[in-house]
Amino acid sequence: IVAALIDPPFNSTDEGYHPNGYLLESNESNNKNYSALFVYAKKKNSTTPVEWLEAQLSVEQENGPGRLAKSYGQESLIPFNAYSYDEALAVIGFLLENRTGLAQEVLYELMHLQSEDGSFPFCWMAYRPNTTQCWPRKMVGSNAWIIMAVNAYTIFTGDTAFIPMAEKNAAWLLSFQDEDGGLKGGIDFNGTDFKPITWKSTEHNLDVYSALDYLFLLTGNKTYKNASDAVRGWLETEAWNDAEGRFNQGENDSYPVTDTNTWGVLALGPGNGSLNFSRGLRWILNYTKYFDIGRSVEGFDFNYDNETGMDNDGTNDGVDTVWVEGTEGAALAFHEVNDEKNYSYFHNEMGKLIQADGSLPYATREGSLPQLGTTNNWTSIAGTAWYIMGKHKYNPFRPTLARMNLHLQDGWNLVSIPITPSNVSVTSLFPPVSKFSIISFAPLAYYLNETTYNFDEIRTTKSYWVKSSKNEDIQVLGNYPDNPIIQVFKGWNFVSYPFFFSALANETFNSPPILSVYALNSSFNKTQWLSYSPSRADSINTLREIKPGMGLIIAAMNETNISGRSNDGH
Repeated sequence: IVAALIDPPFNSTDEGYHPNGYLLESNESNNKNYSALFVYAKKKNSTTPVEWLEAQLSVEQENGPGRLAKSYGQESLIPFNAYSYDEALAVIGFLLENRTGLAQEVLYELMHLQSEDGSFPFCWMAYRPNTTQCWPRKMVGSNAWIIMAVNAYTIFTGDTAFIPMAEKNAAWLLSFQDEDGGLKGGIDFNGTDFKPITWKSTEHNLDVYSALDYLFLLTGNKTYKNASDAVRGWLETEAWNDAEGRFNQGENDSYPVTDTNTWGVLALGPGNGSLNFSRGLRWILNYTKYFDIGRSVEGFDFNYDNETGMDNDGTNDGVDTVWVEGTEGAALAFHEVNDEKNYSYFHNEMGKLIQADGSLPYATREGSLPQLGTTNNWTSIAGTAWYIMGKHKYNPFRPTLARMNLHLQDGWNLVSIPITPSNVSVTSLFPPVSKFSIISFAPLAYYLNETTYNFDEIRTTKSYWVKSSKNEDIQVLGNYPDNPIIQVFKGWNFVSYPFFFSALANETFNSPPILSVYALNSSFNKTQWLSYSPSRADSINTLREIKPGMGLIIAAMNETNISGRSNDGH
């Protein structure tokens, strides 16, 4: 082995990997001795889950703009492995715990490591990611999770710096989409050669559905929307097993597992009728729930042990475990269907497993993992990050927590807010409210000098006149709508621009019902009315680019709904 964890015979205060030549005993059955070329000096103390995640960030051993997070704790047999899926989880965990700078470090390192074709390998050695991949296979699912992490970061911060990386990755993903809408698994590596994967995984396609659906919301590129709709069609027709009320493991693979059912609800919603995906939650309660007597904790195992006690690969099953990642996913799925009792119960059960350093194990003990042999009980990013998501009731498949800056200049501003604020009251959004005057129309409503008329709350569908006493930015934290549209009625409309991406006016408002569109350029150094009409030449129109936060006044001859289009024309 090239690297291993031992207690160094020196008192090192520097976290990192140090050349050494000590012999240590292998856990292999032949009990041979191996020489470790590197040992790991003990890292700093941590006491909370997010502190443990931060402590997992590798000390840079090669030139790179950021750092990867090691997937498992020091006690594991693979303490240097950094799996791409876990890097995505670490980003989301950091975001939820307000460690945005740490999320950026991981994302910058991922951008640095992205392959020319847009893909990411399954795993790197964290201390030498430029040159050493511990598993070079390229899986559709783990690549989609990196896009999901970028989507979460972009929605949470409003920073689009990593969208190009996500789009490059999405182009690689789409090369695996079949005519039936489902995506094949990616590219495998057998030790000497790369080989295309022919199977389709339900789990992977759920990942891709979320990744592309939200990438469309952030870019307006309808290629992603069309692809995600096709993936959903495959999930509904090929992956959903209506006869048993659960999701299959994959195409022509009815093997019963937990996470396809929990992630199915998280990604697609509870469903209804013949596509009642919430039935999958009843199925896991009946078939994969497990109480670990040794740890006195109840949760969910990976899979259902059939009557023969055998996995579908012929391996003797029989060893169940409480899977922390899977149980937190189940808790969030119960929250998604408004089953707060089961959400609270299973999330609190996982809380019993928090270690003194803040970490959580991957599972309570070694157990059966379909087609991959056994799993482990090492402290892990997967268990720890999913616990953080459970604490925040955060669904990573439908990221809704968003942050934006609303730019106001001294004087009147015509603005909109494309997210639903956590607190929609005027006094919460514009403190102290005495500095602001706010007016909206259709119907008339205002908030002037702390006197209100017909003004109930801030809405994402409307535009607002806001008078500020100085130039400033207002930070807004809230939820991003799933399917934003601009709804226009006959006559004059005071509406919002409810998207997170900029768009070209001549591509967004070129439908026949639109007569004219007005916006106010409210930069900090000038105020200027801008206008667009589809009946005028583009050279005459002054409203060319529409940006998030703009308020719009639209005249229309008939009712219409407008979806966003990005400034790349899609």
